[in-house]
Amino acid sequence: MKRFFGLLIAVAALSLCCLAQEYDGYIVRLKENTAQFLVNEMSLFGSAFLMSDMNDSDVVRLLSDEIPEVKEISADHNLVKAVDEDSLQKLISLGVVESFEEDIFLELYGYDYSANAGYSYQKWYLDAVNASFAWDAGIFGKDITVAVIDSGVYPHPDIENNIIPGRNYVEGEDVSDTVDKHFHGTAVAGLIAAQCNKLATVGISFRTKIVPLKVTNGQTFNVSLAEKAIYDAVDHFNCDVINLSLGVVDDKRLLVELEKAVNYAIENNVVVVAAAGNGGGTAYSYPASYDNVVSVA
Repeated sequence: MKRFFGLLIAVAALSLCCLAQEYDGYIVRLKENTAQFLVNEMSLFGSAFLMSDMNDSDVVRLLSDEIPEVKEISADHNLVKAVDEDSLQKLISLGVVESFEEDIFLELYGYDYSANAGYSYQKWYLDAVNASFAWDAGIFGKDITVAVIDSGVYPHPDIENNIIPGRNYVEGEDVSDTVDKHFHGTAVAGLIAAQCNKLATVGISFRTKIVPLKVTNGQTFNVSLAEKAIYDAVDHFNCDVINLSLGVVDDKRLLVELEKAVNYAIENNVVVVAAAGNGGGTAYSYPASYDNVVSVA
């Protein structure tokens, strides 16, 4: 049922992502049983900390609290961000690093909200995915929760009743403010869950609830934010589906941690839908090209 539903809403992932090669800091996976590697570094944190009583999640939080250049990505999954080369080397010198990779940028792409003057011509996707077949079978997305990892969702009257509280990951902003200022995530959420009423259009699964997980106010953002949002969608928001209308055309070896996050969701029975691009090219895009992801082009 969920797999079918994931395929049904997959058209929303058409708003994808493209090429981005620059990076900002490093995503660092810490070793398991990290506390034992810090026993000889008590002076760094102060004698009040008893490493032997701390689990890995505690250590992640401790490192991000005590080292300003180290930011928590996911304490439950041993992930931090080193904002520069010096902070990365500091972690390596502590002996706690299992692996690291560049925190590259992903990109949103494919929806021009300024052209949204008329709505009827935009309903082609309903026929393209044979939505009426599902509706005739009584499948409207009821009791399904979809995480839209994107630029947030604006509480438009056509969708506001289907929005439930999410989280804002943009640095310096209120974590509860998921209002869309870029209007990409709103378009994606509308394709999925715009209500069946006389306003605008209708979503493919119009009784679905949307959890907006906001990672950007613009076109690009750090992949580490997407990873954090994916883990939270599974661990804290209990979502059934994750929609990723974003990505990068790149060598997937540069995105090991993103693949681990996606696989974690899939292993926990969450359907992951991702965009493969709108350009009609043959290049592989990630996360859409990972195994077991519902890839949409």
